[in-house]
Parts: sequence; structure tokens; C-alpha cells
Amino acid sequence: MAIATKSKPKTSHHKKRTAGHHRQTKHYVKSYWPYLPMLLVVALGFVANSYLNRPTTVLGVTTNLSQQALLNETNEDRQQNDRTSLRLSSQLQQAAQAKAQDMVARNYWAHDAPDGSKPWLFITNAGYQYQAAGENLAYGFDSAPAVLNAWMHSTQHRQNLLDTTFTEVGFGVAQAGNYQGKGPETIVVALYAQPATASTGTVLSANVPATAVPVSRLEVMTTSAISGFIVGVVGSLAVLLVLVRHGIAWRKLISRGELFVVQHPLLDTALVGVAVVAVILTGTTGFIR
Repeated sequence: MAIATKSKPKTSHHKKRTAGHHRQTKHYVKSYWPYLPMLLVVALGFVANSYLNRPTTVLGVTTNLSQQALLNETNEDRQQNDRTSLRLSSQLQQAAQAKAQDMVARNYWAHDAPDGSKPWLFITNAGYQYQAAGENLAYGFDSAPAVLNAWMHSTQHRQNLLDTTFTEVGFGVAQAGNYQGKGPETIVVALYAQPATASTGTVLSANVPATAVPVSRLEVMTTSAISGFIVGVVGSLAVLLVLVRHGIAWRKLISRGELFVVQHPLLDTALVGVAVVAVILTGTTGFIR
């Protein structure tokens, strides 16, 4: 004989355990819509950052990286800081160009060559006798203002650029097909010097920045040293606000099984946008040494 039994109604606890308390209605799914524009902003930021980081095939001679442009920007910065302008020296030009081409040929990123040769060897090989000399290096930039802004943001490079001892300068610009494994790059060398005279002789005082410095996109756009810090703080605060707001909401969703509805989605999208822009602006675009 068959016995019919009634199934017990499912409890609320059982429904929550099996996710039966959530009906996949339009209203339920709608609670996740605010994440779509935020994901879109992040995706667009990723694409923009990848585009800005792409290898460039633009030759230095076709950009604003000519020796005259570098000289003009250098003297503009010196004049703004009450320094006398530097003269372009043909011998220092020859030395700087030889150093840039040597860096490309031997694929190194340093003031000293792989065999230990000092940068001043290029100066003396060009027949230039100096009392004092300095060297700045850069790559990853496509204009003279970008290079000079990068140097001005670094204490040691700025010291060379504005040194009152130096009276002459030479610039070298060379293109590498695959420099340091990063694709096509333009290498810039600046050699600053004070020529030796019959009365002073050759003193051979030299100065080079001690470390390599990555330079962000923002630093080549502005001369303000504090701008990068401000953008970094604003971006970090934006991320923190989004995490706090949504962290609390998700905690309620997970621990209490409540319906998740994000309020003010435009504010969250704006905050994510600020964070993405901050990441892009503070991303590395070039290097100086």
C-alpha cells in the first residue's frame, strides 16, 4: 500500500543556505548595474594606459628633441632661476653625440660604459679641456620640454642643469631600435662644462647623478614638484572611499542576506574615474640618470 506524505515547507534558513531567498528578478539583477559603468571606466583606463605605454617608432629627429630645442629649453629654465644662459659647444656636441651612440650600440643605461670608461672620456676624446663637467641622461621622452621637466623634478639633475659653474653645453640624441628590451627609444645626453683656461689649467671636477629615476607622465606635464604627490593622494582617497562604501554594502549582503542596492552610482563611477586618471598620470613614461 502506498503512503502519501506531505513535504514540509522550506524554512527561511534553508532558503538562504540554498540561495532560494533570492529570485532572479529584474529588480534583483538591477542592484548590480552600478558596477557596469565602473568596470567600463577601469577598462577604458587600461586601454589608455596600454596605448600610452606602446613602443613608439617615431625618430628623435622628427620630434621636438633637436639639439637646438634642448638648448632653448635649458636656457629658459636657467633664466627663470636667475642663471646665465649656456653656450652651445661644438666639441661638447660631438662628445655628447658619441656618448649617446655608444649607449645605443652597447645597450647600456649608465654614466659609466660597460668597460668602466667614465663619461668624461668622450669629452677629452673630442679635444675639450674642462675645469668642471656634468652629465644628465634621459630616454622615453618625445620632446625637449618633457626631458627638461623630468630633469628639473630631480634634485641631482636640476643641480647640473642650473649649476652656475657651467658655461657651455652639448647635447646628443640617438635612436635605438630595441633599447633595454623596451622597443624603440630615443636616448638624450647632456654634457655641461666649464672650459679650462691657461690660467686655471685642467681641474677635472665632475658630477653625475648617482641613481636612475623613473619619471611619471604628470612630471613631464608640469614643473610643480608637489603635483605628483597631490594626484597620488587624491587617487588613493578615491579608491579608499569606493572600497569603504562598497565594503560595508557587501558585508551586509554576505552576512545578512539582504538585497544589495548601491546608492549614488554616479558618485562611485566618478571616484573610480578619478582613481584611474591618477594611475595613468603617475605611470612611468621615461627614465633619467
